[in-house]
Amino acid sequence: MLEELGISFGTALILLIVLYYVVKNGVKNGMKQAWRDITGEKTAEEKQWEAYADQFQRDCEEANTDKVEPAGEGTDNSGLKNRG
Repeated sequence: MLEELGISFGTALILLIVLYYVVKNGVKNGMKQAWRDITGEKTAEEKQWEAYADQFQRDCEEANTDKVEPAGEGTDNSGLKNRG
């Protein structure tokens, strides 16, 4: 049967695996969207990622405020010297 289609068994297997994961993720995302639409709540996974993103943003802001030096004369806002 696969020979009639012109593909090998390995190619067919890879295509089936890819198709499995595409359908799996589609169903998962559809369930999440339906949950949000029905309850108006965020999923536990979304809450976890938001907490992670908030912590990451705070860490980046702290790291940036520690290293910021005021721009002196002859520099632009980035602290680099002007060439002109």
